[in-house]
Amino acid sequence: MNQHVRQDTSGQPTDLRCEYQRVPLGIDTTTLRCSWKLPEDLTAQRAYALTVRAAEGTIIWESGKRWSSQPFDIVCSELPLSSFSRYSWSVRLWDEDDRASPCSEPAFFETAAVDGDSLCAQWITAAQTPTYAAGSWESGTPNVSSTESEALHYHGIYLTRTFSLSRPACEVERARAYVTGVGLYTLMINGERVGDQHLAPAQTDYRKRVLYDALCWDDLVQEHNRVTLVLGNGRHIALYGFDQPKGIVHLLIAYRDGSQEIIGTDASWLAGSGPVTCNSLFDGEEYHADTPVSCTAAAVVTSGYPLRSAGLPPIGIDTQIRPQRMWRGANGYLFDFGQNFSGYTQLQVEQPGGTSITIRYAELIDDAGELNTASNRSAAACDTYICRGGGVETWHPEFTYHGFRYAELCGYQGSRI
Repeated sequence: MNQHVRQDTSGQPTDLRCEYQRVPLGIDTTTLRCSWKLPEDLTAQRAYALTVRAAEGTIIWESGKRWSSQPFDIVCSELPLSSFSRYSWSVRLWDEDDRASPCSEPAFFETAAVDGDSLCAQWITAAQTPTYAAGSWESGTPNVSSTESEALHYHGIYLTRTFSLSRPACEVERARAYVTGVGLYTLMINGERVGDQHLAPAQTDYRKRVLYDALCWDDLVQEHNRVTLVLGNGRHIALYGFDQPKGIVHLLIAYRDGSQEIIGTDASWLAGSGPVTCNSLFDGEEYHADTPVSCTAAAVVTSGYPLRSAGLPPIGIDTQIRPQRMWRGANGYLFDFGQNFSGYTQLQVEQPGGTSITIRYAELIDDAGELNTASNRSAAACDTYICRGGGVETWHPEFTYHGFRYAELCGYQGSRI
């Protein structure tokens, strides 16, 4: 669009955000909400002009000069966006004297499956998974314990596939994973965890929608790759009317010449077991570090749920809290973290292989300095770690969290901790 611009040395707009994020990777709509900060030397905004460009720099949408003093929640409708693509956008402002600022530095966003499109993948799970009863901590009715069938939980499910790139890894421009699993998931590529989200996906009514995450794995790309999806129970449990955990993964590999490869979950993936066995939001997690991942059975394609991209910040680590004091109790070592909070403990030990370390949690201690679990009601609130041995091991649970101030560590071998 041609228009006369009277430009001076005013500063640029800064802190550009799209859908309230600086660089969102999972936009799934053609209507965007944009915002920015005014430059310090601009006392008031009178108008703006916003431009969106495709990855190669071609302008695909322009707002033109719009009269508005509002630098936030600017709605840009019906953008011609394609799924799984990268875009940039920039904005120029005018002040009360109709003087234009310099154009901002470009900000970026990426799309996931845009309106009407879907992930190029299928929901999968394991054909056979060990089960156990997680306890009678909740039935949905106050003071009524769950039945044996309602208490049904599944051991951790591991789903994996290997694949090779069609081109050298140095030609990859970006690598993305569009992924979810219910109740909870973690994604591993080439032995490394992808993303810093915890207890994902964000909680929804699964029958109405499940949110998937858009994750970057640029730094993990190799010419030969292994992807592993680990599933935990979360709230996708029999008590709420659900069957075993299931997940879906769409891996995108975009090359510098504009071509793409897609790896999606389907019946070619393998299913099996691994270190995570029992896992429950209320009872805790059991992790066998001495047990390798073993996936030898064919994964099963299964029905899933409506999907939407997660347009909200993930659950993450807010603060790391060190215990304020430690003492020896009747059963083990007790730690006081000084405040009640929601989270988990991270364990670092050097123990013989096969050593079983348990960590119990509570908000209270009794007069004798022992753990008082009364406020847990019937929730076990206990994590178990089976040591691999052979050196220092660091671990924290992935598929549970606890509300606590005190933690009791039992099973440690040795007189010093």
